[in-house]
Amino acid sequence: MEHFHVVCVGLATDYLIRKTQVALEYAHNRKECDRHCSIFWVHADSETSFVQDYNSIARKLELPSRRGRKDVLQAVCDKLESNPNWVLVIDGADDLTWFGVTPRWLASSPKTKVNLTSFIPKCSTGTGTVLWTSRDRQVCSPVGEKQAINVFKMTSDEAVALLSTIRHKELTEDEYTEVGELLDELDHISLAISQVAAYIRKPSVSVGNCLTDIRKMSKTRWKILRKSEYNRHRREQGRNNVLETWDVSVQHLRNMDELIYDVLHTLTFVDNQNIPFELICETARHADGFSRRRLNARNTSEKNHRKKEEKAQLSKEDIETIVTRLCDFSFLTSRTSDPVVYDMHKLVQEAARYRLQKGGDEVKNEAHFAQVAFEIVNDVFPKGEENFLKIEPWERCEQYLAHALQTATWAELHGGEVHVAGLLRSISDYLGHRNRWREKETVDEKIVHLMHKKMGERHPDTLTAMRCLGLTYSKQEKWKEAEELFRTTLCANEEVLGEKHPRTLRSMHSLCWTILEQGRHEEAENLCRQILQLRTEILGEKHLDTIDSLYNLGAAIECQGRHDEAERILRGALVEEPKRPREMKDSTGRLKDQPNDAKTEGTLRQVNHESFLIQKTKRAPAMTLQRSQLDVSR
Repeated sequence: MEHFHVVCVGLATDYLIRKTQVALEYAHNRKECDRHCSIFWVHADSETSFVQDYNSIARKLELPSRRGRKDVLQAVCDKLESNPNWVLVIDGADDLTWFGVTPRWLASSPKTKVNLTSFIPKCSTGTGTVLWTSRDRQVCSPVGEKQAINVFKMTSDEAVALLSTIRHKELTEDEYTEVGELLDELDHISLAISQVAAYIRKPSVSVGNCLTDIRKMSKTRWKILRKSEYNRHRREQGRNNVLETWDVSVQHLRNMDELIYDVLHTLTFVDNQNIPFELICETARHADGFSRRRLNARNTSEKNHRKKEEKAQLSKEDIETIVTRLCDFSFLTSRTSDPVVYDMHKLVQEAARYRLQKGGDEVKNEAHFAQVAFEIVNDVFPKGEENFLKIEPWERCEQYLAHALQTATWAELHGGEVHVAGLLRSISDYLGHRNRWREKETVDEKIVHLMHKKMGERHPDTLTAMRCLGLTYSKQEKWKEAEELFRTTLCANEEVLGEKHPRTLRSMHSLCWTILEQGRHEEAENLCRQILQLRTEILGEKHLDTIDSLYNLGAAIECQGRHDEAERILRGALVEEPKRPREMKDSTGRLKDQPNDAKTEGTLRQVNHESFLIQKTKRAPAMTLQRSQLDVSR
């Protein structure tokens, strides 16, 4: 009968506790059921540890000493095969090249490792068991897929039980909500829960305080997650904290293929959920191109440079291999969706960034991978007003929205504030077209912050960003916040550009309508007359902006009940309005391309103004403001 093999595979951190715990529990139960069963434990993270533990077993079994290395391995194997009742735990079999599993990219390598599989005992009686634990799902190759036990992250009940046990205190009713949020932050990963539970044991630390610290992207968070707690089941040289335990797996992947390492670390700077395969493809190609450019920089021959460029194109098969290896080590998990998307544990991303920060690579550091992630997402995110006016690109915008926002959080890390602000403006335009003003507000605030820091508070682009934020406030009827911003931008524009500059007049225009919406009609009327006078002087009576100022003034007067005067002004505006389109601008006030049906737009504006005139005596003040596309975009 064939010998019995079982393998436990799962995420690297749960490998440290849960997979090893499964092996310990199995061994304990087997011994409880059969006291004659012999239990042997072998660490398989390297050939050295494997041989050392086999030597220890040889001494326990009183095998003859002074043998060669292979003789000892074979002697232990033969001895176990002659024993009808045993369990052998092969713990930490992560580097499967020691067990005859050769990756495709190493198949042609002249250096071959000793195949330790030949020294794993077989049992003809069927009572022997070999239990493997590994971070690498490919361990199923020498064992068999059906023999695998996938160790997933803890359930909520298991996580709460572990937290309470290590904390030495049961949860109170008031703590359950905060504990649930804390466990979600930790992704229900057992090692992280163990570290945090030990931290909460301090008398001065409550669950709420710990949750606050964990949510912060700060040194306090890393201090908690980096702290190693004593575990008598762990080897002394092994890492026992959630930020460093992945180092072994990451270095192993890097030794396999530098591209896998690059893709992994680039993905740590995008959102951890719903990562499209297309994004991974672009990441792999970018990493491949970067590696080729570094290699070509050392080569002075332009001819060789071109040849290498032609040869080093990644195929879809190459990229699928990279994804497979990341999934094998549970760094990525696929979702059953069409098209397929992938998730990455938040703590995997955290640990990778921690590794980059403390690492000594001057080129491939935090700033490098953060910038690469931004450049890739920036390339794939739709841009241009014409995209947001159609429904088709909306799906793609949604697909990459979370990733774009996440890459924007690292702008100051790589010094790309201005470029990131450009991407955020595209996001802002998209959200505006979807009437998602609360989300747009957060994006606009980020733009203002980046431009203020990089360009200064008086730079025209900073002032434009502030005005856009004010317009977003207006859409949510946050009139006081909007007025404060419009006054700030107006004063700054007057100082920097002068009171007659178009941007200054646009700030006055926005401020005017904000004041009117708050019911300060006389103040709005005075400001409207000031704008009308300036625009008439600078642009002339027949310019569209001047005519718009006439409509604004008419609305302000009509809101005060002076209907005849308002009607006279509005009819005069209708007569003066030329049959030509206005200059179209995006939400930042920048000019954009005219649509082919620009004349139609001009006609619609006139119809809207006439409708306004006819209904003016029946409208409430708020309805009055709904004239021809009230110039929130100007």
